[in-house]
Amino acid sequence: MKSHPFLLLLAVILASCSTFKSTSQSSIKQYSFTNGNSIQFTQNITHFELLDNTGNIVYSTNDSVSLINNGKLQATFPCAGVVCFLHDDKAIHIATTQGYYRIDRATQAITRIFLPSRKKTPAINALVFDKNGILWIGTEGEGLFSLAQDGAIHPEGTYFLISSLAVTQDSSLWIGTNIGIIRKYANGRVIRYYEETSNGISLPDNIIEHLQVDRSQNLWIFMSSAVSVLTPHDYAGTDVNDAHEDPMTYAYLGSEATHIAKFYQHPTHPAVWWALTNNGVLKISGIQLAEELPDGPPDKLPRPKGSIEKIETMTDLSGNSITLKHPNDLAFDNEGNLWVATPDGLFCVGRTLLNQQARHLLSGK
Repeated sequence: MKSHPFLLLLAVILASCSTFKSTSQSSIKQYSFTNGNSIQFTQNITHFELLDNTGNIVYSTNDSVSLINNGKLQATFPCAGVVCFLHDDKAIHIATTQGYYRIDRATQAITRIFLPSRKKTPAINALVFDKNGILWIGTEGEGLFSLAQDGAIHPEGTYFLISSLAVTQDSSLWIGTNIGIIRKYANGRVIRYYEETSNGISLPDNIIEHLQVDRSQNLWIFMSSAVSVLTPHDYAGTDVNDAHEDPMTYAYLGSEATHIAKFYQHPTHPAVWWALTNNGVLKISGIQLAEELPDGPPDKLPRPKGSIEKIETMTDLSGNSITLKHPNDLAFDNEGNLWVATPDGLFCVGRTLLNQQARHLLSGK
């Protein structure tokens, strides 16, 4: 595929950002849309975000970001190293290994935002909105930043390596790092969760790989050697002194070599989760969160009750067989359809087609 974007660079000594505007294109032959949902690409799709349920999507390849509006390619921008997307009504926010970018949804202009840090364009590992609409930006080596709705950016802490961010229903911001979790309460106070602590809540591992809040408002903490779960009861309260006992902790889902990148609770079946991992896509069914677990080292932790299966192939809405050995990204839309990005393209699997070929990994019966 050949595209023709043009670049507009504002080079001003005191400028804090650079802006690019892309040309619009009505359609590309290599993009095939079926049933308004299924999209097949001939290139490697690394990440994507569903902007709504009408076929509006932002996606990335190795060196670009593109917008699909109403089933047509609207714009393509030069942008490499995308880590994740996050969007609201006004903008699409892009975390990359080369800094933070923002696409204005009205003008379709992309802007590179420089952070007030030693390195103006650090690697961004995580983005999250809080309850007040403030965007939090987690970097690798330059700390935490907040972006207010008026566009002001503020440094919020010098944590070394931030891997993930999450916000729970009590407005707490959870910061996953390589030395445990920092929790920032809405009132500004801070508590730490880390390995073998005597002054806080203990975790089995300091290396936090991913934080995820599910539809039941449980906070899942994925580490290099285990997974912990904090229920709303566990993290209830508005002060450090309200902290409860250590979280429920299980042996890693699937195997210790499985690293979770994304974890989704099915929108219409809350007892089913889908996980994007370095070892493919896992379907996790019927997990029951125990109230109490026995103490012990990580290698002696119990398995969660339920079933874990590795999904190896699926069929999309066009009848194409999808191989899921090396998926790049996945997401559910509000209707329960599963979208999967692979090196072969971006596919939509209808909610009635989700029971596909699977290899059984674990049963906790």
